[in-house]
Amino acid sequence: MPGPIVPELRKAAISLNIVVVGAGIAGIATAYALRRVGHDVTVLEQNDTLIKVRVSPPNMTRILYQWGLEHILSKNAQVSNKIRLFEASTSELLGAIVLHEEFLKQMFLLDMLILEHGDLISLLYDLACNAGVQFQFGSKVTEVIGLDGMDGSHHCIVLTETSHRQCDVVVGADGPTGSVRSVITGLRSEQFSVSDLTLNWVVPVEEILDDDDLKPLAQTTDWNVWLGDGYRLSVTTMNHGRDLDVSMNYRLDSIDAPFSLSELDASKLYPIGHFKLPLGRFHPVLRKLCIHARNVRAMKYLSQPVLDTFICERPRVVLVGEAAHPLMPAGLHNSGLGIEDAQSLATLFSRVQSRDHLAQLITAFDDIRQSRCTFAQEWDLTKYKLFTLAPGPEQEARNYKFKKGFLNKEWENMDEAALQEVWQDEFALFSYDAIEKAEDWWTKWGWLARRASMVPDMEGSDDEGGDFPVMPSFQISVHKG
Repeated sequence: MPGPIVPELRKAAISLNIVVVGAGIAGIATAYALRRVGHDVTVLEQNDTLIKVRVSPPNMTRILYQWGLEHILSKNAQVSNKIRLFEASTSELLGAIVLHEEFLKQMFLLDMLILEHGDLISLLYDLACNAGVQFQFGSKVTEVIGLDGMDGSHHCIVLTETSHRQCDVVVGADGPTGSVRSVITGLRSEQFSVSDLTLNWVVPVEEILDDDDLKPLAQTTDWNVWLGDGYRLSVTTMNHGRDLDVSMNYRLDSIDAPFSLSELDASKLYPIGHFKLPLGRFHPVLRKLCIHARNVRAMKYLSQPVLDTFICERPRVVLVGEAAHPLMPAGLHNSGLGIEDAQSLATLFSRVQSRDHLAQLITAFDDIRQSRCTFAQEWDLTKYKLFTLAPGPEQEARNYKFKKGFLNKEWENMDEAALQEVWQDEFALFSYDAIEKAEDWWTKWGWLARRASMVPDMEGSDDEGGDFPVMPSFQISVHKG
């Protein structure tokens, strides 16, 4: 499907010095997007190297195409515009959601793409490096401090006991347990309990071609999801059909965890036996998928409150990605929201004409992204609860609704109006345009930002300039680990 019209790239009038903490997808994407509009960006990552998204929903695909990646993605990613839902205990097909190409065109949506996490992060890393983003690995941020000085001095990031790095803005992209998030919340991740666990592994297709139960999974690009009692398991092909990507989310109160949660490390791989899953409770198809797991990555989900702000004015910090709005790992919108954050922040920061603009533009980012991300978090949690219902009346009602729509072919043959009515929340998520939202804000409120900062309108305003107030500075203390 043809990509979106690529808007003209606008460069900021001044170049800010920005530090991004965290080299995950959201961090690298934000660094690249900010560099594209003219800012100097350094990324600090506590690991010594990159840790090598499964899903690019239409809203994320739009941005990747706008960054000129359509040709590369056409080689590395596969289209998956059909989702099939199964009842986990019986593997009975409950329903299928099909997004036909003609419908996607009518709704100005792009394809849902499936690609390997390492492919996407490597692609973004190469883009960022080629654009001039600087990366420093093995640097762990331990503290963010705001220092206001009448002399206009900037803050520093302490990399060692003797070295510092100056910056105008810090972008926290180090995840829900990172140190930058605590600057805004005042809380440490240790204060929250782990409520759910996500396991992810890859099964080479060549291993299952002789298995009549599993072989059909390798012959389709559909996204297959099993709805279980306290768990959800999804499977799709990737790497152009060479592998099956398997993810299992489960509530810890539904499956005993006879292992130490505190010792789990998302950067390490574990044997499936480490998690003592009750395979006897699983349908044979799901049990076989688990048995074929060789190396499993485990990701913890903490029960944390939804943030009412993603920014801090003193020090000047902005949160993006999972640091701002954590979702259940390996979900549909995790990376998409992070890349939206990147594009939104870069679009706003392309309007910077003075450092006195920063307070208004950072607040604008918060205004734009808060409602969007809160909506996505609520949608994600609601769907997770719906898909992991225990046996009983609620589960029976859910299954009946899904099967009714499937048996009557309602979902596959809905017209545009019907699809929008039934799937209005999904379309609100998929059709989001980050550039459009940021530009809308500027059209409505940009004149206030210019007036408040006493910056002359460089596009024809009659506002008079003046002496600029001193921009406060801040410091981030880090150590090399």
